[in-house]
Amino acid sequence: MKGIYISGTHQYGAADAFMTALMDELGLLGVVVEVIPFDDLATSYSHYQDEKIDFVLSVNGIGVKVPVSARGSLAGSLNCLHISYYLDHPLHHLARFFQAPNHLALCVDLDHCDFVTMVGGRARFFPHGGSATIGLGNIDQLKSIIADKTIDVLYPVSYFDYAKQLQPIRTAASFMADAIERGEVTTLRDCLVRLKVMAPKGQPATPLTSQLLAALRQMDLCIRARNREREIKAFTAAGIRLTLVGRHVDRYAHLGDHDYLGEVSFTEALALMKKSHWVLHNSPGFEHGLHERITYPLMNGTRVITRYNSYLDDHLGSLSSLAFYRTSYELSPIIAEGYNYDVQKLAGDMAEAAKKLSWSNRAAEFKDLLTKQE
Repeated sequence: MKGIYISGTHQYGAADAFMTALMDELGLLGVVVEVIPFDDLATSYSHYQDEKIDFVLSVNGIGVKVPVSARGSLAGSLNCLHISYYLDHPLHHLARFFQAPNHLALCVDLDHCDFVTMVGGRARFFPHGGSATIGLGNIDQLKSIIADKTIDVLYPVSYFDYAKQLQPIRTAASFMADAIERGEVTTLRDCLVRLKVMAPKGQPATPLTSQLLAALRQMDLCIRARNREREIKAFTAAGIRLTLVGRHVDRYAHLGDHDYLGEVSFTEALALMKKSHWVLHNSPGFEHGLHERITYPLMNGTRVITRYNSYLDDHLGSLSSLAFYRTSYELSPIIAEGYNYDVQKLAGDMAEAAKKLSWSNRAAEFKDLLTKQE
């Protein structure tokens, strides 16, 4: 099998790291993937028009509908499937793939799959993967890494201005702004249901106009902003010091006495995760899927704490290195217990996480998907 990956520019380099890991594992399974930059898309068709290409791959819909010949997009011109891996909610990239007949969306969350299906697309659930940088079963190495941990709780996050995100929603639909403020809607899916864009069977759905689409994007960002402030306030109330890392995180300084490190690359973020006892995970809109803040720490000897999530409990609840909380009152004993390491148990957690979460698993799933498309 042979495919083409259209590379683009992605924030922090995280998407590049994910796709490189996935393509490396695909190579071990005999699936060859050649990389072409998005800027070279227009000239790439001539290099491949006489070859049998099984698929075109990209992130977040890049290149799905960009014409390269009279036959349309690269995948259309090569008569193959364009598989796009949506690391964010597909609603934010709808224009890139809407009504593209040869497009398959791989979604990191089950709700995202439902959205793609709702707008007439094809979707498959394809959760985040992770890579282990520590030798599984290497107890001495794990002990050394634990001894070098200097950060209590790492919170990788970017700054969103909650008040600024809320204002246009209040102007356009004050009842939705009130619902967000009261915590009655906690995810983008909640917004889609409340606005009847996702309507129960047999009931008419609200048309997804461009104005409504823009409003929903704003609501998604607003909910993320609200929840990020909520997490910081919870740890402040519990007297637990966070280390925040991400774009403009110093603008959260009014919410508590924490350490604010600023923006770093994905490689630097992984190094900080390894030096942390805990990673705090919070991602509204990803309640039925995974995230790199979960997969990479669990595979590399760092514990993860997050608000209770039934999907994570069902799929990873057996791992002692994953902890859930519901209120700030629960945080102190959970975090304190995290400093008591049972190295053998932690190594077992890492091995179990690797079996479930590795990019090698995702590559096998990807190849199986390709086989079924033939």
